[in-house]
Amino acid sequence: MIIVLVVLEMVEPIIAYIVIGFIMSITAILILVAGLSPAFRNTISGLLLLSTDSINKGDWVQIGDDNTGEVLAQGLVMTSIKTRTGDIIDLPNEIILKNRIHNYTKLGGTLDRIALKVKSEMEQEQVEAILLKAAEGLDESDRKSVV
Repeated sequence: MIIVLVVLEMVEPIIAYIVIGFIMSITAILILVAGLSPAFRNTISGLLLLSTDSINKGDWVQIGDDNTGEVLAQGLVMTSIKTRTGDIIDLPNEIILKNRIHNYTKLGGTLDRIALKVKSEMEQEQVEAILLKAAEGLDESDRKSVV
């Protein structure tokens, strides 16, 4: 950088302004292109998630309305969650920040994990749907206490 400044001192002022303007334009274009990149946005989102400590490995979370499970790994670009059914989903960090984060672990563990062995003629998905329907409304963390 010092060499550039020394060289610019030796040329005409108008040329120096053109070179400085060119360097500033290239820098602005690079910042704009990086900002449009999904990987860059996810990395910035990952840094925000890590710095706010909103979710951590091992937490039971609900991201938005559909993604509930245990955080298996949290990286700069993606976060892995293991759902109740054992599926592992990778969510881009930008998606996590755009949705509501309900961290059951940090709220005092309002989400209970229960392992059941059910013998039934029905398919696993049907049994799970019945149990989930029966459990609806049990989460009282969003309700306001009456004084």
